[in-house]
Amino acid sequence: MGFSIWQFFDILLIAYLLYAAHKTLRGTAAFNVLLVIGLFVVLNWFFQAMGMRMISSVLQMVAGVGSTALIVIFQPEIRRFLFGIARRTRYQLDWTNRYLGATPEQKDRKKRDQEIEILQAALLKLSSEHVGALVVLSPPDIQLADVQIGVPLDALLTQDLIRFVFHKKSPFHDGAALVTNGRVAAVSCILPVSDNRDLPAWAGLRHRAAIGATEINHVAVLIVSEENGNISFALEGQLQNDLDAESLKEILQQYYA
Repeated sequence: MGFSIWQFFDILLIAYLLYAAHKTLRGTAAFNVLLVIGLFVVLNWFFQAMGMRMISSVLQMVAGVGSTALIVIFQPEIRRFLFGIARRTRYQLDWTNRYLGATPEQKDRKKRDQEIEILQAALLKLSSEHVGALVVLSPPDIQLADVQIGVPLDALLTQDLIRFVFHKKSPFHDGAALVTNGRVAAVSCILPVSDNRDLPAWAGLRHRAAIGATEINHVAVLIVSEENGNISFALEGQLQNDLDAESLKEILQQYYA
């Protein structure tokens, strides 16, 4: 019997799903549990091949009950995995639309550059004053998962507004500011905290919240450390730290492009 092209795609799809699950669950308690379940599956295959039907039946029963329990116990990890697939699918569709010339109307370059300059200047000023900040950059008209919207604002993005929001005496400085389409849509937003154990030891609550938001949402987050004034940028669960003025501007240009 020959090897068809559909069998090749079948193997490729399984390999991608395993890779995506490994990337999403790595460093969590669920990953260790999945390794144990994988061991049970391998043992089940071995016992079936050796004709040991009784122990194989027991393992199949345990697997049937365990699959239902896993959905309940590891619901956050499953949700993160599905959001990750949805986010990557959206990237691919956006790229396809650009290639075919069917993209939505592009933002005006001048408006985009002004927004980048405002964010850069505001964050550099906050950094020099050691004022902590969290700024979520979100595309317009998307639903944010696990993000609690604090105080709706819908104000024009300005350097003074960002500095006021995160001033130590401001009533809004504890949460994150949501910036979309050149406007500050909301302040005092609460972001989901990442449980990734691979994060560096210096990553505090602000950094973990920024990473958590980008793990399950199509957003980027800018962070200013209150402790040392360092500026960081989080995207797709990855963190770039200790940004200066030039690297911050370059990252923002790449993101907005």
